[in-house]
Amino acid sequence: YCNPGYRYDYIITDESIFLGSYKKEPVLNGWHEVEIIKPNENLIWQNAAGANWNLEIIDSQLWSPASSPYGEQKLGVIFKDDGSVSHIFFNNEKYDKLD
Repeated sequence: YCNPGYRYDYIITDESIFLGSYKKEPVLNGWHEVEIIKPNENLIWQNAAGANWNLEIIDSQLWSPASSPYGEQKLGVIFKDDGSVSHIFFNNEKYDKLD
């Protein structure tokens, strides 16, 4: 189910829309509290447990590389109508973007 106010198909034109804090409910450990940052040329997924890895834009979509703890996979993204990110799905788990 997708709320009519959200879009789930996407093409990335500005990767800065991903920057910010996210959490998976319920928060059971530090892996469920995440920040996506861009300290240099690369987007980085870092969690409160201290693990981090690069994210990549491949064919205009967001991917975690093979070197991530969960292997290469496309991340699902749910957008609000205004184009901002509402949720990211990683490893089949929903991470809500915190405003």
